[in-house]
Amino acid sequence: MLPPSLRLFIRLPIILVFLIILVPPQILSHFLRLPTRRYIPVFTYRLALKIAGIKVRIHGPRPKRGTLILSNHVSWLDILLIGSVMPVNFVAKADIAHWPLFGMLAKIGRTIFIEREKRSDAMNQRNALQKRLSEGERVVLFPEGSTSDGTIVLPFKSALISAAETKIKGQAVSVQPMTIVFSQLCGLPMGRRMRVEYAWIGHLNLVPHMLKVLCGDPMTVDLIFFPPTNIDAEGGRKALAGRARRQVQDGLAAYTVGHSTGDYQMHKPCPEAKKSVNPHHE
Repeated sequence: MLPPSLRLFIRLPIILVFLIILVPPQILSHFLRLPTRRYIPVFTYRLALKIAGIKVRIHGPRPKRGTLILSNHVSWLDILLIGSVMPVNFVAKADIAHWPLFGMLAKIGRTIFIEREKRSDAMNQRNALQKRLSEGERVVLFPEGSTSDGTIVLPFKSALISAAETKIKGQAVSVQPMTIVFSQLCGLPMGRRMRVEYAWIGHLNLVPHMLKVLCGDPMTVDLIFFPPTNIDAEGGRKALAGRARRQVQDGLAAYTVGHSTGDYQMHKPCPEAKKSVNPHHE
């Protein structure tokens, strides 16, 4: 296995080169509103994950177009993980729009920026989400409002879930909970301490954390999609938020103890994982 510093030396330049190649076509597609604007990010995210040694496993029914996806939030990696599976629009805090480079990438990726503390603008924010859903976009919402440590799911805030209260072509908006699980490192189940190392908690600086992930061992992440539902079927947005959170937490609990719905496979561990992962961490 390569030492961490050598991994970074190899991976970082490759990712930067591909960004230089792929970002200009995405900017052009964005401003000209070409169909490719929805698919270039998917290819970019898949490539970045491949270079970083991160494998994504998908479980359950993939969301159809026009679906509001409710997911737990662990890291900035969540954007790459979900975006590598299908074209999606993310909902993010407004201040991200002003970040160097990342703000530009978010804008050309058609991210919906909101100010959670600005209650007076709640109607406009809900309308923006409804517009994207009516256009057939899959919209990803992180209802926790912040990142967690990858082991628990924080309470879901139901305010923006109200975007699913509208009807599209006479049909209730489909809402689909999903769980992101940082599950394996070099083929061994990740203990809590290892997941915390890869989680991006709010107080951590972004760039050092990104470099740390690029230095890391091969990792496997599970994306668990639950059956779709809607607000009418659940009896309101608060009831939907509560049930969705329980599903997401159950999915996280099932995979973090080394179990799954039947297609969980163990892989041969690498030497470094044997040293770094302690079975008593759980």
